[in-house]
Amino acid sequence: MNTNLIETHDLWKTYGDETPVHALRGVDLQIPEGDFVALIGPSGSGKSTLLNLLGALDAPSRGRLHFAGRQLDYSNPEALVDFRRRHIGFIFQAFHLIPALTALENVMMPLAPFRRQLDFDLKERATELLQAVGLAERLGHYPGQLSGGERQRVAIARALINTPQLLLADEPTGNLDSVTGDEILTLLEKLHHESGLTIVLVTHDLSIARRARRILRMQDGRLLDD
Repeated sequence: MNTNLIETHDLWKTYGDETPVHALRGVDLQIPEGDFVALIGPSGSGKSTLLNLLGALDAPSRGRLHFAGRQLDYSNPEALVDFRRRHIGFIFQAFHLIPALTALENVMMPLAPFRRQLDFDLKERATELLQAVGLAERLGHYPGQLSGGERQRVAIARALINTPQLLLADEPTGNLDSVTGDEILTLLEKLHHESGLTIVLVTHDLSIARRARRILRMQDGRLLDD
């Protein structure tokens, strides 16, 4: 295993002032580069909150997060946007595809505003990614013309368009039937094994968590001891 890609130190997330709710309570976490981690726990345990902090979608109330040895600075929103664009890929349960864009356009969308700054052909890479997830014949289809599994495959391709160091998946099979969900998990396993991509997956289902290399259990905002 390589050096740690992620290290958190006493990470807290608190909502409200008069009656504070502690979504995270002093989380210390290390995720080596190339790991495949499943965060498992009941609703309200802090899984998605932790995932959002790892992806710099939210800022902690207290504590530090280091990514590839550098501490994230949450005081600079523009720097966080650039950090996410360069290093993080997101897969969501609800897909979050834009209905008016084709599969190819949805995959290109995150980097489209920066097209002139890229050192590769954006359309060519998006096409290759859709081919890699088995959608070579669906490039021109709109989300409404795709099945749930196909839409999630588009979302995975979109998450990979920036060649991220870290892929974050929040209940990626939650809106899929068991057979299609298994296909998506197999695809994530393939990405991990073939490219060494670091993946953190959130789930409440132990059978899904067991597909990862390592399982971390959460309850009441804390990581439980193995």
